[in-house]
Amino acid sequence: MVPTQSELPFKLTQLLVLALFVVLTLVAAIRFRPESLRVQ
Repeated sequence: MVPTQSELPFKLTQLLVLALFVVLTLVAAIRFRPESLRVQ
């Protein structure tokens, strides 16, 4: 039996990974924005 990508553990994992990337992107944007504004 081959697992499909629509099963619950796969959906939960994809959602967690997506949320992790969103959080890391926001943290990086907030952290680096003041430095780029000071250079200009």
